[in-house]
Amino acid sequence: MLDQLFINCNTCGSLCEIEKSNTGSMVVIKATCCNNHTFHWRSQPEIDNKPAGNILIPAATVITGGSYESMKQFSNALNLNFVNKDQFYDVQDKIVFPVINNAYEKQRKDVIETIKKENTAANLCGDGRSDSPGHSAKYGTYTLMDEDSGKIIDFSLVQVSEVSSSNAMENEGCQRSLNKVIDQNVHIRSLSTDRHTQITSEMRKKYPSIIHQYEVWHLSKWIKKKLGKKAKTKINESLLKWIQPVSNHLWWCSQTCGGVAEVLHEKWVSILNHVVNKHRWKNGKRFRMCGHGHLSRRMERKTKWLEDGSAAYGSTRRGGSQ
Repeated sequence: MLDQLFINCNTCGSLCEIEKSNTGSMVVIKATCCNNHTFHWRSQPEIDNKPAGNILIPAATVITGGSYESMKQFSNALNLNFVNKDQFYDVQDKIVFPVINNAYEKQRKDVIETIKKENTAANLCGDGRSDSPGHSAKYGTYTLMDEDSGKIIDFSLVQVSEVSSSNAMENEGCQRSLNKVIDQNVHIRSLSTDRHTQITSEMRKKYPSIIHQYEVWHLSKWIKKKLGKKAKTKINESLLKWIQPVSNHLWWCSQTCGGVAEVLHEKWVSILNHVVNKHRWKNGKRFRMCGHGHLSRRMERKTKWLEDGSAAYGSTRRGGSQ
């Protein structure tokens, strides 16, 4: 289709001989007519003598989570010209990654300055992620998020060779990020994490002024896993229908306790009464009845309650106490 645009000379209108070449993704056309009028055209603008597409393609690939191989195969299937592999990674290393990092550092600085200007203690959430599941991971990333703004305040990358094992990467990353935030004079009120034993121990010993809490999503996931394992046995199969309600109950407890640990505990263990169809009790200081209101007789008959003293109820009691 480009031939139709350049077949006639712009100066004299005579027929042109067209030569096409490529510089990565950019098409270069040289049109010369019989009167020696020459016209040059490029399909892309240039940035510092580099075709813009040869910079934007590696950038777009990184930003959308793609890879060179997948994009190359896509281009080959459509017979599109593409940057070569060396160009692709060179542009990423020298241009794309520094720009992304600068944008991240600027945003991180803005988030920290906002927290400091508001003169309030930060409530942070932290979690780690490895490059592979199980205990064979080589790299681990630990991320801290400001709970109030929902923005990332810091993250640390740890290589397994820096610590004793892949399981220790999460704890190391957590401490690195915490220390970086503390060094920038950010007052941290609380940190919510999963039930990582090393992090729990280090928070108690090294950061006693920071309230360490377990994040509800991880707790809920752990409880469902534990109860699901118990429910696989014949003797505990009646527990299966209660796994999701118990998880929902944990979320409700955390949302309605008002930040008071005693209320949270009493509401949480109240599930032990509810599952056996007991909705009022006397052994509570702050919470002595279920929060769902009166149940109709039809609902009571329809619900498959656990039997007090049964094996399934015993599994629930042990989960509740933990």
